Amino acid sequence: MPEHDIPTSLFRDPTAGSRNLLVIHEEFIRSGAAAPVEEFSRALHAQLDSSPDPDMTLMNLLRFTEASFSKASLFNDLLRYPAYMELLMKLFGYSRYFADILVREPGLFRWLTTSSAMNEPVSKGRLEEEIRRLLRTFEKPERRLDAVKRLQRRELLRIGAQDIMKFASLAGVTLQLSDLADLAVDAALAAAMQQLSDKYPSPPRTPFAVIGLGKLGGAELNYSSDIDILFVYGEEGETRGADGRVTSYHEYFNKLSERLVQNISQPSAEGYLYRVDTRLRPESGAGPLARSLRSFLVYYESRGELWERQMLIKARAVGGDAALGRQFIDQLQPFVYPRTFFHHPAESIARIKARIEAKVGDEAKIKLMAGGIRDIEFIVQALQLLNAGKKKNLRESNTMRAIEALVSDDLLTDHEGAVLTNAYVFYRTLEHRLQTLMNTQTHTLPSDDATLSGVARRMDLLSVQELRQAIRGHLAAVRQIFDQVLSLRSQGPPAGIAAV
Repeated sequence: MPEHDIPTSLFRDPTAGSRNLLVIHEEFIRSGAAAPVEEFSRALHAQLDSSPDPDMTLMNLLRFTEASFSKASLFNDLLRYPAYMELLMKLFGYSRYFADILVREPGLFRWLTTSSAMNEPVSKGRLEEEIRRLLRTFEKPERRLDAVKRLQRRELLRIGAQDIMKFASLAGVTLQLSDLADLAVDAALAAAMQQLSDKYPSPPRTPFAVIGLGKLGGAELNYSSDIDILFVYGEEGETRGADGRVTSYHEYFNKLSERLVQNISQPSAEGYLYRVDTRLRPESGAGPLARSLRSFLVYYESRGELWERQMLIKARAVGGDAALGRQFIDQLQPFVYPRTFFHHPAESIARIKARIEAKVGDEAKIKLMAGGIRDIEFIVQALQLLNAGKKKNLRESNTMRAIEALVSDDLLTDHEGAVLTNAYVFYRTLEHRLQTLMNTQTHTLPSDDATLSGVARRMDLLSVQELRQAIRGHLAAVRQIFDQVLSLRSQGPPAGIAAV
């Protein structure tokens, strides 16, 4: 039986921990690795001691070792290059999802450690070129989509590794995640057009664009976000299908949109790309998936509501015809940012937030609770709606850049800008640590201290108490600014910051 000095008190489940320690030491000895087992044991002990979840870290190491082609090469590299050991064990201690990717494709760890993947962000242009090469490699749209899913999985691992090792800022992480989603949407659109080509050999001669909303539109996507999208085409018209039947552009583009949503969201053996939400389209999700540009303009000018103005602050062309996407956004600017309002938007936004909080109740959702992420977004959007009709520099879809613009225009003080930015970075990082754990779309803090302790350590905090204190501090500071900006007065004009 292999000897080691690693205490089982490190583990929540000492029995399982003891068993797994025995197995991993046996795997090391059987592998024929060059170093003595005592050296491996010391290195493993140091990593487990600093891990936010030693149980999960060790279990993921076992899974990865079993999946690896050459165990000797793996163990030799981990001991020869301590940075490799630190990277692998941090990935395993922070995220079951990233561990699953490595277990599925063990070769990706060598790619991470022997290429420039960890050193700098990959440009959108470079990724786009790689996706084009992939699409040329395969003929069938299903094979092409699977190739894009494999690339997406690899890139999520790379971005996550940069994030966990602090080689990328929050802004850098969310931009890379958003760029990846843009390119995946565009590739899925190309596949959808190919899938419809037999039935419609002469597609409409008018452009089609995909508009991103929410975090995708703001280029601030999460690891496990839905993507909110709209579909717009240029003009109405008619074409003929392969059977000679006349088909309206409206019918064609709605079929194309349906196929595109399926390509993005339906799983295959390679998984799925993203969950898709199209409910932000006109008529609260009850209308057609795709509309002409004129149809969008008529709807918003005649029936658009305040929440739709807020939503469209985030609008960004993410796929399809970029010129049409820009035209869509440009022509909607007078609706999104009117020079005057009949009703003060701050009042309506505050009521919307009050309804959200009443629905959430006492649940610890960092996105929706008082002083949370949504408060920051609503502060920013209220000030944009009130002022961007006359100040075009405030028309910014990204939350952090919008805060900078509002500070620059003295609509927020330097202190308020710093409070909101620091809280936003903290919340979004916390959100990422919760979501990458199991690749789940969650914003809810764990209720038990044992799990919350692991979250605290992933946030580089020493204890649950320190985490809770940090959260309470940010919530209170953000809520104070929220109440100032969205203050409600039963009589007279808006007061305080809301009067600007």
